[in-house]
Amino acid sequence: GRHCTLAFELLLNEHACGMCACCYCPAMAWTSLLCASTGCTPCLPPCCLLQIIPTCVFNKKDPIVVGVEVVEGIAKVGTPLCVPTKEGIDLGRIASLELNHKSVDTAHAGQSVAMKIEPENAMEQSRMYGRHFDHNDQLVSRISRESINALKAHFADEMGKDDWRLVVKLKKVFGVQ
Repeated sequence: GRHCTLAFELLLNEHACGMCACCYCPAMAWTSLLCASTGCTPCLPPCCLLQIIPTCVFNKKDPIVVGVEVVEGIAKVGTPLCVPTKEGIDLGRIASLELNHKSVDTAHAGQSVAMKIEPENAMEQSRMYGRHFDHNDQLVSRISRESINALKAHFADEMGKDDWRLVVKLKKVFGVQ
């Protein structure tokens, strides 16, 4: 079975963050999670905009496995993805990324990677490449007012101008005030 960590407005210590990362236990309230120790990887998924490579569709349904180009931002394992051009349907979270047949935790703008998307509920399990979305649709990380506030409060110094431009673009896509 799969577990998840629910934490709201908390500081997580290094052990807690490590537990989430090691067993792919997504921190559901990623909107305002922080790691208390300096050596711990931030729990907040970054923003990304991805384009599916039409010749790299490996599995069309649960789990969806496709090749993507990171158009903007950073794709990170654990990032929730949706399809804004199809009424914002949720697909699940990035479960794994591979670059040149090697597992990686992140992929940056300009890189092409294989990506596995794991659904988190029955609705997401029913999503299928070719029926609900295809290579003409871009995949984006879902953002909210809370996640933007957390970025501003805790990750502003790590974000570049391009990152903020993507946040503004996604803010408009999702109608975030």
